[in-house]
Amino acid sequence: IFTEIHDRFATLTNSADGDEGTEKDKTLRGVIRKRNANIKEADDKSNLDAQESAEKDPVNVQALVGRAYAYGAKGDPQNATSDIDAFLKIDPKDPRLYLDAGKVYISLKNYDSAVTRLLKSYYIDPQDIAVNFSLGKAYDFAGHKAEARDCFGRVVHLDPTSTFAQE
Repeated sequence: IFTEIHDRFATLTNSADGDEGTEKDKTLRGVIRKRNANIKEADDKSNLDAQESAEKDPVNVQALVGRAYAYGAKGDPQNATSDIDAFLKIDPKDPRLYLDAGKVYISLKNYDSAVTRLLKSYYIDPQDIAVNFSLGKAYDFAGHKAEARDCFGRVVHLDPTSTFAQE
């Protein structure tokens, strides 16, 4: 109500001054609309900037990994796969992310996808004991016993005193 009364008063005042061309811009409602448009534009830009920085944030990556593990434990392949795809897009050269993706696929009993992700991790870092061990488990679950023995042999060869080698 206040805005309407103010706009009417401003319109009457502007008409009396003979300045009708800028009448809309001088009303309180016009000023508020212009300010809201500027605020919305600034908010949209800051939201885009925040999304870009959040995607690269390591905490965000770990949150996605954790959520994928949770969905895998619940047996929800659709949500787990979408989270896996999201965190693999963030840093496609990180062998640990492929290792995590493989472990989630193992928990979902999707052993072929697990082997695929773990092989990518293995090709990035063939000396990683955890990758070799998880790849051996995935091969074993998939029924590829010879490949599993090779992976477990690499684990023992890399570090015979590790907990992976003991297992």
